[in-house]
Amino acid sequence: MSRLICGFPGVGKTYFKNNSNDKVYDSDSSEYSWLNFDNKVRHHQFPQNYIKAIKHRLTESDMVLASTHKIVLNGLIDAGIDFTLVYPQRHLRNEYLGRYRLRYSDPGLISLLYRKWDSFIDDLDGCPIPTHNKIVLGPIEYLSDVLDEHKAFKIAELKGQTVDRITIDEPTAKANHLL
Repeated sequence: MSRLICGFPGVGKTYFKNNSNDKVYDSDSSEYSWLNFDNKVRHHQFPQNYIKAIKHRLTESDMVLASTHKIVLNGLIDAGIDFTLVYPQRHLRNEYLGRYRLRYSDPGLISLLYRKWDSFIDDLDGCPIPTHNKIVLGPIEYLSDVLDEHKAFKIAELKGQTVDRITIDEPTAKANHLL
């Protein structure tokens, strides 16, 4: 079964894709949201065109990584597409701004994320999905650090068990069929 992960910029989507043994598709929303990026002309079919592409990729991938734009998340919810939302704790703005600089993100993107950080985190905190489908990253934590742990929590929940936050190493996860 394919999984959809909607990850905030800087959580490590591209790193995860490049280092995964699974068939992972990293879906860049900018390919679907702009008719002309330089002139800032939005695509009139966004986000429907992006959601359609995500649906297609879910049929041919083990995992799809997508954006956390509020309009995209609402479209996924309206379409009945289950997803896991991954984003940082609010107080990590400076850590993430550093991540964007280290990866040479566009200065316009860095400026936007600096100005609207609290608003974006508010939107994600308020996203109307089950809390077990939200992963809020702590300091120096990345997508690859938490996906296996989240999978263990979901399995425990399905079995009616309660677990404390745990860390599962790869051999243990494989031995328990979590990978």
